[in-house]
Amino acid sequence: MISRAPKQLGDFGEGLVNYVLIKKKHEVAYVDHVGADLISTFKNQRFAISVKTRFFKSGSKESKMFTIEDSHIEKLEEFSKLFGMKSIFSLVVCLSDIKKIYVIIIPVNLIRGNLKKNKNGYSIRFNEKDIISYRKNKSFDISEWENEMIKDWEFI
Repeated sequence: MISRAPKQLGDFGEGLVNYVLIKKKHEVAYVDHVGADLISTFKNQRFAISVKTRFFKSGSKESKMFTIEDSHIEKLEEFSKLFGMKSIFSLVVCLSDIKKIYVIIIPVNLIRGNLKKNKNGYSIRFNEKDIISYRKNKSFDISEWENEMIKDWEFI
């Protein structure tokens, strides 16, 4: 059986970014196009938004880092240019160990000057020290939810 969990997690991330943008007074629509997941308008500006979602399980030894790949940025910028929009990258990060969910929104043109370059793109880390520095950086828009509680439930 093939799990639909990755697709469902991605849909959750898109929905959460949609919610954040609506709360910030954007008009938002879903799109199904290479490079962009959402489009929005705010104060007569139009935005193409790409959303990526990561889920880090409790106790995982996996590095709490995500690479925004160069090819992904290029696809988003191509879409944005084609339709006369500004490019926005959004990352939804679920950290089970600390029971937090972050939505990080950053204009693509600011990724290059604010994140560390690696061979495939730009790294963004999610340890406490990095999150504090992102909050101080006016290039990042960070929303967060705390104390996610999902109890195990067994039924017969």
